[in-house]
Amino acid sequence: MRVISALAIMVILGFASCRKDDNKVSLAYTPSFPVVKITSDTFFTIQVGAALPGSVAATAYDTFYKKSLDSFVVIDYSAVDITTPGLYKVTASARNQTGYVGYAYAYVNVVSSVSGLFNFSGRYMQMTNGDTVFVTSKLNHSGVAIPGFYTVNNVAGVHSSYDSVNYIVPAFFVQQSNTQIAVPSQYSTLGTLYGASASCIVASADTAFQYQVMNKNFGASLRVFKRF
Repeated sequence: MRVISALAIMVILGFASCRKDDNKVSLAYTPSFPVVKITSDTFFTIQVGAALPGSVAATAYDTFYKKSLDSFVVIDYSAVDITTPGLYKVTASARNQTGYVGYAYAYVNVVSSVSGLFNFSGRYMQMTNGDTVFVTSKLNHSGVAIPGFYTVNNVAGVHSSYDSVNYIVPAFFVQQSNTQIAVPSQYSTLGTLYGASASCIVASADTAFQYQVMNKNFGASLRVFKRF
């Protein structure tokens, strides 16, 4: 009888341990990242020691929950060092109700001399294949060219007769001095890309810039562009 009683107790305990706890609720969230957009100017060039010519502003929206997150936008300037030349990011972020965070960025180009920057706008030849690319100044919200910021319409200098025009993608670069440019990490239709070994030569008859395009769709060869 004692053996039977012990077995009965074990069975009862087993059922008790398997019993559903109705007081616990399991929550499942659909991943949804806020879409953050910079609404102010996105690119700034300033001289060492100067303040930004304007503040960075942004909006945020959660497309899944269909709600504005503007009141949750945080603008972070902490990465910007106005005492040292370089390219810096201002980060705008917003967190939604389930903890997912979206980001957008503005860029601050700190230079030794704004007036000393060269105007890179114009036509350039990709020295490997002879194709033409175009460089244009980026404009602020007032339609004024931003010193040091440029868009190249064909970042890799892919020949126009190439089988797929999908490989002809634009990108922006930044002049930091008369010998240095930067191609920061940025999104494109071919995924994230950035430039390595970037530099420039500024001379009336021999203006050029060069870099490696770091992206899985392109080889890592140095691409040289010389002004016509």
